[in-house]
Amino acid sequence: TMRTMIVGWLKAVALLLLLSSPLVAAGSSDVVTLDADNFDSTTKDGIWFVEFYAPWCGHCKRIAPVWEKVATQLKSHGVRVGKIDADGEAEIAEQYAIAAYPTFKLLHGGKAVDYKGQTSEEKFVEFAKDYAAKQGRQASKG
Repeated sequence: TMRTMIVGWLKAVALLLLLSSPLVAAGSSDVVTLDADNFDSTTKDGIWFVEFYAPWCGHCKRIAPVWEKVATQLKSHGVRVGKIDADGEAEIAEQYAIAAYPTFKLLHGGKAVDYKGQTSEEKFVEFAKDYAAKQGRQASKG
């Protein structure tokens, strides 16, 4: 019947919407969520590109999908990507002199390098890849 056909179609649409929902995809994130308990131990090794954000910040919310793509792209270049609620983790925000949201920093070997470029996927990736490549060249010089 027509009713059965419509109900079936609606179920299929609902399933597609559910499967494409960000809530379902959230479990497979390449962005590591950092907090006071894991920040130091997690970021002490390797190169980390970290977003210091606030949950209420509109620009932070808009940049979230871009940051996910950046994390996925940088995996193969030896750069880990993280995010920390700097509004909720005031001590860490103070330690890194966070004055605005979002703020992006590359953390490596106890140093923090400020990112001042455009908030686009391409520019984030270019900055981190360039930094990682430079570190690799310096390490090979010994």
